[in-house]
Amino acid sequence: MLLIKNTKYYQSMTYDFLRIVVSTLLSFSAKLNNTIMRIKMKTETIRKTARRNFSERLNLAKPFIIKKHFLPLLKPYFLLIAGAVISLIIFSLTSLTLPYVLKIAIDDVLPNKNIRLLTVGIISIVLIFGIRLIFFYISHYLTYYTSQKILFDIRRKLFQHLQKLSVRFYQTHRTGKLISNVITDVGVIQQLISSTLINLAVHCFLIILVMICLFIINWQLALICLVVIPFHAANFLYFKKEIRKNSLVRQEKVSEISGNLAEILTGSTVVKSFAKEKTESKHFITDLRKLFDMNLTIVMQGVWSSTFADILVLIGRLIALGSGAWFVFEGHMSIGEFVCFYSYLGMLFPSIVQLSSLSQVIAQGSASMTRIGRLLEESVEVEDEKNPITTDSFKGNIEFKNVTFAYYGKAIIKDFSLNIKPGQSIAFVGQSGSGKSTIANLLVRFFDVTGGSIHIDGNDIRKYKMSNLRKNIGIVQQTPFLFSGTIFDNISYAKDGSSLEEVIEAAKKANIHEFIEEQEDKYDTVVGENGVNLSGGQRQRLSIARTLLKNPDILILDEATSALDNHSEKEVQKALEALMKGRTTITIAHRLSTIKNADSIIVLENGRIKQQGNHNELLSKDGPYKELYLLNQEGEHDETKK
Repeated sequence: MLLIKNTKYYQSMTYDFLRIVVSTLLSFSAKLNNTIMRIKMKTETIRKTARRNFSERLNLAKPFIIKKHFLPLLKPYFLLIAGAVISLIIFSLTSLTLPYVLKIAIDDVLPNKNIRLLTVGIISIVLIFGIRLIFFYISHYLTYYTSQKILFDIRRKLFQHLQKLSVRFYQTHRTGKLISNVITDVGVIQQLISSTLINLAVHCFLIILVMICLFIINWQLALICLVVIPFHAANFLYFKKEIRKNSLVRQEKVSEISGNLAEILTGSTVVKSFAKEKTESKHFITDLRKLFDMNLTIVMQGVWSSTFADILVLIGRLIALGSGAWFVFEGHMSIGEFVCFYSYLGMLFPSIVQLSSLSQVIAQGSASMTRIGRLLEESVEVEDEKNPITTDSFKGNIEFKNVTFAYYGKAIIKDFSLNIKPGQSIAFVGQSGSGKSTIANLLVRFFDVTGGSIHIDGNDIRKYKMSNLRKNIGIVQQTPFLFSGTIFDNISYAKDGSSLEEVIEAAKKANIHEFIEEQEDKYDTVVGENGVNLSGGQRQRLSIARTLLKNPDILILDEATSALDNHSEKEVQKALEALMKGRTTITIAHRLSTIKNADSIIVLENGRIKQQGNHNELLSKDGPYKELYLLNQEGEHDETKK
């Protein structure tokens, strides 16, 4: 009775334990399934949204992009590629010897106890292995060397193309996203070319050679065993296509995150001043979660591809084992031939699995090529003519002839005509959006006119070599840009091979030399990113020193003092007066007190000349200039009171 009770007790315990385990597993399975479904639905939503937003620009179905921009890069390295291919073929051929030696050992050496043949076989294997090592080194060296040269050419081509693109392109594309294209996408291509393509080539050669050997040994058995090959191909192509689509969307998301991050880091003071750190962190984490979902989808697609490949390999091995045994039983194959056949099959299937596992990297590399190809497809709006005019200097005569300029269909400059004599000082004033800065941008060909023409010294500026044109025109902008190097680096940027004496002379004329000498490292002082370690006036005077060293014949001052306080403005104004001497000068002014001495003042309104004359002439008559001047005086008077 006690035994029966104990038995029932343990049965009850076992039942309860199993019930708990089963219910736990079912609960976990349900939760896991729900989680996977949520991730799939979320990822699909993100993918559809991103594809809808970006597909038109990325133009997914254009393989000609890769053919147009990447295949020509292979031509200069044809001999190196040919050498790598031949070395890989020889390397792959050496892999095929061991199964055949094994066949000889089973069919000829063991039954006949042929020691001499065994010795020959062992020595042959050692020699072949030595040859294999040599061609392994040669093939990999040539492949890596060639791939690095091609990557160098891709980076150079991309960077040079980006340099040629117009200002309009950079106004419509985020810097962070472009950096992602240059670094992240090229990095993915580097992984594709430097490692994946080697494995791809080796495995492809090996698969072809092994299949030939299988058909030579027994073509009937080979046909039976290779029935799974089409399924391997379908598995590879399907997942490659799916991963490529998802990779395009994911890499676009990476670019978007890079762009957002660049903006947040650059505008860190604004973020802090509005106490938006938590908000920006939340946005960043939200983007990272979306990226996590995309990465998980791509990785799991790669896992599924490998899983299906493994299942197909198992099916192929079982078919080979069963069919091969039957062939041996029926006397159609010797045991040695079957072992050799099965050994070759053991080399074939792992290579096929490896190809399936490469689908993820190949798809991602293809997506990166498409994205970079789209950048290379961006048209260059402003470029030199076939035989441009070159000149070392300009006299400084500028003539605008019925100039019209439209930006995305909106007319900014309308039938603008003006003649500026050499050495003359001209000022443009007007309300924001009247077209002042646009005229300066047209003169240096940041944009090209849509109607009319601009002439310098009697020649249309489009006929000049662009580098010559811009070398002879100096620009001092409202917000000067400084590089993160030293003071010397920033000033000497204007002239290659500048000496310290030349840089010091330019700094003295710009009234910045004394400040530089007060610094511990003097001209080797690091200014920080965009001159963050300097004040606005100091940055502006460094910019003026840089322009002075350039020594241009034509000068453009684009509201060079509007962002400065009164003290800094006076210091900068002195530097500007030194810069303007003997040069044709175009000043775009916000503070009208800085242009009183201009030879002629042009008042612009909606892209047209509204008034023209010197300061006294315009002030003596009612009009927009007088209104602007009085408003300006009130503003300056209020600033003085403060």
